[in-house]
Amino acid sequence: MEIPQRTQAAAPEVPPKATAKEWAGLVLLALPMMALSTDLTALFFALPTLSADLESSATQTLWITHVYGFLIAGFLVTAGRVGDRIGPGSC
Repeated sequence: MEIPQRTQAAAPEVPPKATAKEWAGLVLLALPMMALSTDLTALFFALPTLSADLESSATQTLWITHVYGFLIAGFLVTAGRVGDRIGPGSC
């Protein structure tokens, strides 16, 4: 009976590391989301005062929160579209 010879397993390939340009792209994508979350956090802290001053119900307060988030997201999309139109790629 012959003993099978062991072969060396191929070393796993190491994926290439991200370049500085890729990291900058990631930062530029993450900044608007950080701005949105910061704005919504400020709104959540202000909600008790807002609802007391406006004498709004729980449903109306929920509407305030949702509409604010939708407006901010809509402005981010619009600003991105405008940036695409007048950005450096349009020259």
